Amino acid sequence: MMAVEIKATREQVEMTDWNIGEPVESSAGEDGDDKLVDAKERAEMEMMLEEEKQMGFWDKIWYGAAGGSAVMQCVSMAWHRSLVTYVAGAVGLLCAPAVAVSQRKLQSTDSLRKYQNLLRGDVNRLMHANDKLTANVDELEVQVGGLQETEQKLDEITKEQGTNTAHLIELINENQTILNKMNANIKGVAMEQLVSVVLRSDRDEDFSIEGTEIRRLQLRLSNIPGIVVNEERFIAKLEKDGSLGGIMQVIRTIEIDDLPEEERIFMIDESQLKK
Repeated sequence: MMAVEIKATREQVEMTDWNIGEPVESSAGEDGDDKLVDAKERAEMEMMLEEEKQMGFWDKIWYGAAGGSAVMQCVSMAWHRSLVTYVAGAVGLLCAPAVAVSQRKLQSTDSLRKYQNLLRGDVNRLMHANDKLTANVDELEVQVGGLQETEQKLDEITKEQGTNTAHLIELINENQTILNKMNANIKGVAMEQLVSVVLRSDRDEDFSIEGTEIRRLQLRLSNIPGIVVNEERFIAKLEKDGSLGGIMQVIRTIEIDDLPEEERIFMIDESQLKK
């Protein structure tokens, strides 16, 4: 009986798949890409490990056989009191615990192998995730490089536009200064022409425009290019004060830019000046 138990134990050891340390083979699809253990498979493997931790049917048989063998050896030694029986019983009592211990070790080793495979699957999954993260980091680095290049170009364009804008503002200010000088020059020339016409119209040199001198002054003023005269207001002004001093004050209103239109008598038409 003991020989049968020892032989069975040896056969079970030889049939056990001792592949601890071997890499876990990942299942490959039709496209050749490795597939990692998903959450469902992991849960199933964990359930299997929990079940294996409990004593299975065959484990109970082996432990029962070992215990039964020990009991039978004790009964045999008590029933047949001989030296051979005692020796065989002692050997049987020693082998029975050895069989139980071996079976327990085999069970623990198999559980350890499966748990190691489960951990290796987690490692493979983490390595795959790390590869994805590395690829994403590389892609982001390329994008950051492109953004930096774009930012540099935008900075150059902004600096160039800033320089052009400053130069344009400078040109506008310079042009405005020139226009102001030209406007002042035009007003000065117009005032000089008006004063000359008024003085030539004072035929009796009494420093006053009156009588026929008013009509003569109107004709001369209408012939001055670029100067528009509101004759109605001008005649009313002469009738009120026809002295040369009063007329000169009216002429100087040309220099007043903010003078209301209803008070203006002399106006400059630049379109006629260009002709």
